[in-house]
Amino acid sequence: MPGPIEKDEIFRSVFEAIIRLEMQKGHLKWKVSEVARASKISRTLIYYYFGNSKQNMLSTAIDFLGIEYFGLSPERLLLWERGEVLASVLKSRALCQRAPYVAFFHMERRHLLDATGEKLRALEVEYRKKLQRFYPKSDQDDIEALAAVFFGLTTMPSLSEAGVKSALSIIQRNLTFKELKTEI
Repeated sequence: MPGPIEKDEIFRSVFEAIIRLEMQKGHLKWKVSEVARASKISRTLIYYYFGNSKQNMLSTAIDFLGIEYFGLSPERLLLWERGEVLASVLKSRALCQRAPYVAFFHMERRHLLDATGEKLRALEVEYRKKLQRFYPKSDQDDIEALAAVFFGLTTMPSLSEAGVKSALSIIQRNLTFKELKTEI
């Protein structure tokens, strides 16, 4: 008999279901019962962790996107602090491999002039601040280029782990990282 499902797995499953249904059905045109069915999580737990309105649920899912896709959680920032950039990038890649529609959601919805678009653009700003923090000698154009490269490393499905490692090595050789002790 399987044990109880952990909070992280609940978040991951509900997040994936909400984002997939957003892409398939349209903005908030899905039902909570569909999220429950797709995620295999009870509506009670969905309401508990994600709120009681579809807008709150989507907002919480976007918060999770910031943690996992953009790597903005304290744990992920600590990986960068310790120079474990590869580990952080691989965690973001794992999300995109498990739920490839996440990148499409981000790119399609970031331009919207609503709460969803605003929240996604705010995550992008935080992501650039993260890059500026770890590449302090980089100018704004370098940061934009780094953001593009890191998003590519995260979302390109055919790129191997060795390819990710090689790209990070090239970045490290060409830009000054906060601490040059980074493990790649």
